[in-house]
Amino acid sequence: MSAFITITSSLSLVFGFSAKARKHSDLACKYKELEADLALMGNNVTEDQIASIKKRFLLIEVLE
Repeated sequence: MSAFITITSSLSLVFGFSAKARKHSDLACKYKELEADLALMGNNVTEDQIASIKKRFLLIEVLE
């Protein structure tokens, strides 16, 4: 019985870690894309552009 619990717990740790690592990688890519788009805007940023960036940031944040 304890061997079964050990095996299932180990599998849960392995697969759970893998999913979390993948999610972290996906979120990091989204933040980097957002950062690149912000850098392309330069110094002359309009209120609409700021609102768009903020919206995208918040949508990414919701996924965390």
